[in-house]
Amino acid sequence: MSQNKINNTLGELQEELSKTKAANNLVSESKKIASDIIEKSEKLMNQLIKRTDESANNAMKEAKKLSTNSKQLLKTTSELTEKLEKVDFPIRLDKLDTNISNNNSGISNNTKLITSLSSDIKDLNKKINNTVNTIKSKQEILEKAILLNKYLLISIITLPVILIIILVINLMNS
Repeated sequence: MSQNKINNTLGELQEELSKTKAANNLVSESKKIASDIIEKSEKLMNQLIKRTDESANNAMKEAKKLSTNSKQLLKTTSELTEKLEKVDFPIRLDKLDTNISNNNSGISNNTKLITSLSSDIKDLNKKINNTVNTIKSKQEILEKAILLNKYLLISIITLPVILIIILVINLMNS
């Protein structure tokens, strides 16, 4: 009769071990999936950062071109004003003054546009950095959860084994 109990207990233990193995496989799969998601997220974030950097660099190049063009335009306008001051044609001077004012407004508008673009790029970089930090934080939480699941799984496996050993020892002593 005690042999039957041992066999029943061993059968139950085998059943628990198979359940534990299945649970362990699920934990391993979850870890793999989480790692894949994190890896893909990091790749996407790196691509996004790279594209943002490229866009920022292009915007800065364009801003430098605009600045150079604006400076050149301002220089040309100044030279033209000097030439016109030498000529005594009030009507022509009035027309040229009007053109210069329009050019200065364009320069001012370009400067405002450059400032706005710079601000937008800074905001986008902040958002990207916040997203990367959030992903890293979630990755740490997942890693801790996986580690906790491993410890729980080990506890679940060891507890029945210890109980069976105690049961077998008690049966042998009886």
